[in-house]
Amino acid sequence: TNNDCFYCQVEQVRLGISSDVPVAVQQWQNLIAVNYPARKAGIDRHCTVEKAKKLCPEIKLLHVPTYSANEIEPQYHENPNRATHKVSLDPYRTASLNIFKIFHQYCDKIQKIGFDEAFMDVTSTVNQRLIEYIDYHPELLDRLDDNACDLDLDWDQVGIAIESKEEEERRQLETDGSHWSKATWRDLQLYFGAELAAKIRHEIYTTLQYTCSAGIAHYKSVAKLCSSGKLGSEVESSLTINKASDLWKYTIEELQRKFGDSTGRYLYNISRGVDNEEIIPMKAPKSIMAAKQFNPAVENIQEMDQWFSILAIELRHRVLKNYEEFNTWPKTFTLQYASIPYLSFRSKAMGPISREEMKDHENIAKKLEKVFKSVGSPMPCSGLQFSASNFTQGASQSRSIHQFFNKIPRSSNESSVSSPSCSQPTYDKPRTVAPLWDQGIDESLEYLCDKCHKKILLVNIDEHTDYHFALDIQKQVNQELNQSKKRTNDGTQESNKKKKLFFS
Repeated sequence: TNNDCFYCQVEQVRLGISSDVPVAVQQWQNLIAVNYPARKAGIDRHCTVEKAKKLCPEIKLLHVPTYSANEIEPQYHENPNRATHKVSLDPYRTASLNIFKIFHQYCDKIQKIGFDEAFMDVTSTVNQRLIEYIDYHPELLDRLDDNACDLDLDWDQVGIAIESKEEEERRQLETDGSHWSKATWRDLQLYFGAELAAKIRHEIYTTLQYTCSAGIAHYKSVAKLCSSGKLGSEVESSLTINKASDLWKYTIEELQRKFGDSTGRYLYNISRGVDNEEIIPMKAPKSIMAAKQFNPAVENIQEMDQWFSILAIELRHRVLKNYEEFNTWPKTFTLQYASIPYLSFRSKAMGPISREEMKDHENIAKKLEKVFKSVGSPMPCSGLQFSASNFTQGASQSRSIHQFFNKIPRSSNESSVSSPSCSQPTYDKPRTVAPLWDQGIDESLEYLCDKCHKKILLVNIDEHTDYHFALDIQKQVNQELNQSKKRTNDGTQESNKKKKLFFS
């Protein structure tokens, strides 16, 4: 499943803006999301705010929420300034959490690959539906050993199905009756999967007012192509090809040289129909980070005070939200900073932060300031990051945030019972149809990122999503710096030209 123009939808629902109104989500003077009506006007994420207004004067530009000094929650400021405000993704994380709560009502095997995107293995649910269907149609019992169940399925009722060549030819002949072929048992699984996907999409829309797309297939890669797919477009343009079979002429070594080891191997296999990757349920994140890039760099320690406070507020908020969702607590906190002329970040471990300290963000800010001042000469500072990692189970029983801050009784003879953070629907397991899944998760398993085409650990999906968001921000900053330098150089050249004419 993949939500349509996720950031835009979150803001449109918040403000009650119709889906046919051109909308873009703005960060400083750049766009980070563009909805479909705005795209029709020629606007994309590479447009500046100024260009977007020229292309579509009626577009609504909605700035992301930001933190500013002395605020404990992000706000939608009218004219936020990069020098005094910090971007917050909290509303989008909250929206994502609400979407995944609905996913979990229908499926307990979900692999998250972003705020708004996930693979869902609904095999057991579909097979249970198949068993119930056969119970109502006992005549099908005689066909269980056959490949085909010989049912006439109206695929147009459940979505957009990919036709076979024969089905396409029958449709073009416009003959009476359905042009679809008789269904196989695997087709019937897909049909029930499409029904379930429609139900999930309807639930998301009626509950949250978000629209989303879903691809249904027996393999992850095909399902991904049905719901969206960015890698295919890049391969198509890079190699000037149209079909997956066009990749067959390339060796695995050639594809790896072009796209990297992991992506090259993936393309070589997937173009030949080799895809045995299972869906791996996600665990709690391994780390959480709050970060701020400074442009221009902060010159003195007094200016840093507000940023210690803002980063402390944001990370505190995310740690508590994470505890509420996963019941895990970080053992390690780290401060990272970048100083001019150094380009890379340096880090300083802070050690644990106790429950008592976490009650007040000012306590955390003071600790940040103390560590920052202890590193030597961190000024001028071009970037600051505050991260929490090394998460462990926070308690033996699920607790609310309010209960979490209550005093812990000194008695140690209490019994503890481990319980899940949220209830999951249970289904009777079919005896012969549904597979028995291994509940253990190998933390070394990896996933191919659509954006950078690198293999990343599945447990680091959330952090990797934040990384790409921060990378986009940094690219925008660099572009603006280059444009500023160009304007300065052009001005200098023009000035020198005038001086030359004056003195000639």
